[in-house]
Amino acid sequence: MAKTTFQAVVRSHGGQDKSATFPGTVVLAAEGIVDSSTSVYSAVTDKDGTNAIVLPSGARIVDVTHVATGAADKNINLGTTTTAANANATSIASALSANGFNSAIVDDVDGAAFLTPLTANSTVYGAGAGSSTTSSTTKVMIYYTISDNGKPSESEPVLS
Repeated sequence: MAKTTFQAVVRSHGGQDKSATFPGTVVLAAEGIVDSSTSVYSAVTDKDGTNAIVLPSGARIVDVTHVATGAADKNINLGTTTTAANANATSIASALSANGFNSAIVDDVDGAAFLTPLTANSTVYGAGAGSSTTSSTTKVMIYYTISDNGKPSESEPVLS
């Protein structure tokens, strides 16, 4: 767990004139463990296996990476539901390879959550894909940004 936390949208102009540069968005990351030894979906937990990963409303996933060895024919699914028959079961990644270093973007297995920001706080669920399960738990990194209205936050609030 981080020792310093804050709640805000973060952007940077790199110290340049705000009127001439595009603000860069900070990319956040959640490291999780998938119980890929089963095809039954369960909550993806933090690296200690204690807390479920819940992505905030407005999160837009930019990539998911996975590193493992010795599982050339194995895959994992990640989504926002526990029901394998639901399309949201693979809304984050569908059949992400469990062999070597893999990226959902590079491997073209990214789901709908890559295209649209989440509309509510969403627990991340995962499992081995179908009968293609690995023999143990496996680690994934979920990288995301937070969507906002793109307006500067240092201005005075608009009163209605």
